[in-house]
Amino acid sequence: GPWNSLAPAAAGPDVSRQIAGVRDPETRPELADAFDPELVPELPLGACAPGTPCGFATIVAGTSSDGSAEDTEFGRFDLAPDGSSFGVKPQSGGEINSVPMVPNIQPRRDDDYGNLRAISGGGDVQSRLIAKVLQDDAGKIQLASEIWTHGTKENARSGYFAWGTTTSQAGLDALNAGNVSVNYSGAMSVDKLTTGNITVNFGASPIWTSTFENPAWSFGAGGVFTGPNLISQPGKFTDNVVGTGDFVQGALVGEAGGPRGIALAFGVTLEGQGLINDVGLLRDVTATISPP
Repeated sequence: GPWNSLAPAAAGPDVSRQIAGVRDPETRPELADAFDPELVPELPLGACAPGTPCGFATIVAGTSSDGSAEDTEFGRFDLAPDGSSFGVKPQSGGEINSVPMVPNIQPRRDDDYGNLRAISGGGDVQSRLIAKVLQDDAGKIQLASEIWTHGTKENARSGYFAWGTTTSQAGLDALNAGNVSVNYSGAMSVDKLTTGNITVNFGASPIWTSTFENPAWSFGAGGVFTGPNLISQPGKFTDNVVGTGDFVQGALVGEAGGPRGIALAFGVTLEGQGLINDVGLLRDVTATISPP
């Protein structure tokens, strides 16, 4: 197949400052400052609309999907529901659109994911996806993450991605109305030794907090919501986050009764470690009812 060097699969626009679902920040006065519209950062990778496909990708030169953080770019990612095509929109502009691929999805033995392998036919320009996916009863892909590649052997680009269909406005309203607290966890994709853990406290004033753990480093972040989008606030990072453009951005994906998670991207500079870029798909692991 094309690009045999690829590793196997592992087991924007300006954004409105109106925070969806925030009905009365004064019900929790200690959090009022966090919901001042002037304190909601813009989303560096652009906004995801409720109930629409949305994802994030890293972009590097070559076919390995790996590169130094300094040579890695972020972009938006989109995937066909059957896995037969994908598109990437780099932050720097332009588009990367796959040629048609033939997808094959096989169940995995140890969890509820399927293994997707999608490869294009012959020709100088080739595309490839190797990913873990979650499907609905009709076989349409609902959540997906792992690696993508497109181009010629001499001039290809590749990277990692996390993608899903964002939670609908009705789903967001239900979570906020129920004062639900949900924990999301999972391995990141660029460095699979990194585990992300995010707690989302839905309600009249929804907020989130997180930790990211790696054998060599760790950091924490927190922030607010706009629609299905979560975005970090500069004052919510742990002290070892020392860059000027640090961000954690994600999108809630999935609906109640089906697979749910957070498609996530972060770019942070850590003291003693330097710049770290990653994307990943975190899954919901618990849901509890928080007191009002």
